[in-house]
Amino acid sequence: MILADKFVYIHSPKTGGTFVTKMLEDLHKNKGLKGRQIQKIGQFLGITRGGLIDTNITKNTKHGNCRQIPRAFRKKQIFSTIKNPYDLYVSEYEFKWWKKYPETTLYDVAEVKKAYPNFPDISFANYVRMMDSFFFRKKTLMELGNIENYP
Repeated sequence: MILADKFVYIHSPKTGGTFVTKMLEDLHKNKGLKGRQIQKIGQFLGITRGGLIDTNITKNTKHGNCRQIPRAFRKKQIFSTIKNPYDLYVSEYEFKWWKKYPETTLYDVAEVKKAYPNFPDISFANYVRMMDSFFFRKKTLMELGNIENYP
């Protein structure tokens, strides 16, 4: 996630966000708050002094969702990049993060293995079915878990 004085950029995985982040950084080069601790204060106050705060530096993750926007930045313009859902499925299937780290991607790995006995060696068609059934529940529960952080 990128925070700026006038906007927040939500970096969603596999949507070209690294490119967008690089372009934003180039546009704001040599501006803004310097140093990790100063940027944390900027996050709290909702200011960047014309620069950017990359939450990858302050929170150790470049991805995020709207519920994770710091309170002081929630009234700013929010934008993100998206990808055609089927292109996103292809990209994620080929990247294989779900294969290496199923516990971070899927709601219930034991249930997935029951439904797909050959997991993680599954076809693309079964991958799409699996993600529709098991990823959505994980993502929804994770986001609902953060609801107390919202005003």
